[in-house]
Amino acid sequence: RFEAICNATKFIVQGICEEKKIKYKDISHRVKEFDKFYDKIVGQINNSEKKPSKELLEKLFRSPHLSFDRVIKEKFVKDIAGIRVNCYYKSDALQLWSLIKEDCDESKRYHLASFDVPKEPSTEPGVFEYPRFHLWVKLGLERLELPEYSDLKELPCEIQIGTVLEEGWGEVDHEIIYKSESFLPDDKVKELKQTSFSELLPSIRLTDGSFDKLREKRKAEDFKYGGAS
Repeated sequence: RFEAICNATKFIVQGICEEKKIKYKDISHRVKEFDKFYDKIVGQINNSEKKPSKELLEKLFRSPHLSFDRVIKEKFVKDIAGIRVNCYYKSDALQLWSLIKEDCDESKRYHLASFDVPKEPSTEPGVFEYPRFHLWVKLGLERLELPEYSDLKELPCEIQIGTVLEEGWGEVDHEIIYKSESFLPDDKVKELKQTSFSELLPSIRLTDGSFDKLREKRKAEDFKYGGAS
């Protein structure tokens, strides 16, 4: 079911991009591995008496039929299924995020509904969050009326939207920081994160902005000389 909700959400997002002429490099998807899923749930439940059995959860996780109602209702894990959109331009990433967010709240044109509050990337100093727009959605009622989607009711899918440059920065940052966490002291890992987020990431944001300006300049030239935009 989690692969199915990923594919359904990806299909809808691709349709939005095609309709609005939003250019993207790729849209990938993933389903969280069970061990990571279980660790995240256990970490979010403080009362040990309420912690679900690993065996039961694995049965739920693997089954296409059993209910995940409690896990989903209490929002222990809302990113079991997820897709990631890498746009060429920051303005396109913002436009796509806004379209999906507004559709969940109002028009329902694309048949998505909100599962949790959307989140913009933080720019606050000392906050180590990856610079992506986040949405947590589920299929709307109109989509669920179709037979192929009928058993996906209330299943959430995370949508991450960013740029190609942000994705590249994130990959390199993860390669450096993740490997360091296994042997460096916490304060040294924090120093590395501080450098990456406060010195390197701002340059990525600046370059993204410059590419948007460059595209607008090219569009103006295309209009002037009759080229394709």
